Amino acid sequence: RAVRRNSKQALEKLEKDDTIVRLYMFPHLAKRYGSMASKIRPMHACFHPEWLAPKQEKNRRMIVRTAACKKSKDLDGFIRIASRLPGYRAVLIVCSLGPNEHFRELEALNRELGEPVEIVHDIDHRAVARYLGEAGIYLHTYNPDVSFGQPVSIAEAMAAGCTLFARDVEGAAAMMGDAGRVYRDEDEAV
Repeated sequence: RAVRRNSKQALEKLEKDDTIVRLYMFPHLAKRYGSMASKIRPMHACFHPEWLAPKQEKNRRMIVRTAACKKSKDLDGFIRIASRLPGYRAVLIVCSLGPNEHFRELEALNRELGEPVEIVHDIDHRAVARYLGEAGIYLHTYNPDVSFGQPVSIAEAMAAGCTLFARDVEGAAAMMGDAGRVYRDEDEAV
């Protein structure tokens, strides 16, 4: 509620600011806040299609997750889910954001669970595209208590032809459409 109260105050300020002509928001957020500000227009996430690998044979037993190495991304959830899927290759691609204690925590959890995940960090977009091009499944993990935008990682995974699974948070199902399914918890994801 505090976030929505702060959002309302910010929108009121932007609405009065003549230098702001339009305010673009992800569709589910534009729907939520559009009644507060006439300047709001819905807009979907964008990505660079030229960064994607050419279509190739999909490995239906390969699961990928790409993300910034932040706790809000529930990357430990990805590792726990992968540990329950021994017949799959799971690859976690993270931008470690420099020296990062959370990255070290993820490495420790991965070791503790028998290293079910190949953790790759700080690679360029061409290498990420190769992983997405091969992967059959993209598993998007996310803390359900954090506001969801429209992750570029989901848009890129869709463009690469991955089957998507994403946490059931506001906006996720609408973003994926028929390209994926939502899950409520780790058990359902498995």
